[in-house]
Amino acid sequence: MLFVPEAGVGTNNQRPGRLVVTKHDRWKDALEDFASHQATEYHKNCVTAANNLTNVSQNKIQPIDVVLDSRMQQQIKENRNSVIPIIETVILCGRQGLPLRGDTDYGCVQSLELPVNNDGNFRAFFRYRAYWVVITVLPITC
Repeated sequence: MLFVPEAGVGTNNQRPGRLVVTKHDRWKDALEDFASHQATEYHKNCVTAANNLTNVSQNKIQPIDVVLDSRMQQQIKENRNSVIPIIETVILCGRQGLPLRGDTDYGCVQSLELPVNNDGNFRAFFRYRAYWVVITVLPITC
């Protein structure tokens, strides 16, 4: 009864049958009883859980908490890497004593082209950095 659901209630409100709750002693009906038990949802779920436990214990698959944690760690790393250029641009403006604001300093930087209005030193430097990333990453074709 290692994988039997809590409170003795199986999947889809199926109650665990004779083979789970009590001993089996009607051997003349054994094949039919085994076949009907094998067709139940809670038996299938228990077999899957047992196989997963075996695979985890044999290191064939990773436990779900490790998988989720590694994905979360990867997401944190990507987020930190994407914030670095923003922080460096703010630091550059601060070292040069330049204000960050401009006439229109809202919205996202959608293009590398120069805006019509002054959108601030921060956005200009940030656009400049993005321009050089695009130039160095993408091949130049003429």
